[in-house]
Amino acid sequence: MSGFIPAWIGDLQEPELLHLQSNMFDGDIPQELGTLALLKIMDLANNNLSEIIPHSFGNLSSIKFAHGYDWTESYFSKNDIQLNFRGREDDYGIFYSAPAIIDLANNSLSGEIPDEITSLFGLKSFEFIHKPFNWKNPK
Repeated sequence: MSGFIPAWIGDLQEPELLHLQSNMFDGDIPQELGTLALLKIMDLANNNLSEIIPHSFGNLSSIKFAHGYDWTESYFSKNDIQLNFRGREDDYGIFYSAPAIIDLANNSLSGEIPDEITSLFGLKSFEFIHKPFNWKNPK
């Protein structure tokens, strides 16, 4: 796949996993991705995305409202998930402890990491390697 990530992806019904790694996407990351209320894993690594990380990522409610999250607690998923993340494969069946991952590594993003990312209390991994970012200490 190549070109822009279409904004209509934000209209998808209840995705828990968005795996768009290693395509030839360029341009910006659509603000609409922040509307995916049940999203737990967003993998946009190894593309040529530019511009900034959207502030709307702070609205990812399945990650945001996980304050005090018990990682041993099981959650229901409609589908089995096999996750290959950084060379490690994990199988998550219908019941699984949901990892919360945003992977933006190996892109051409610029600007600052939005403060809204710090409100994602359930975020287990935020990858943005291979690009210097400006990070403001959260208040």
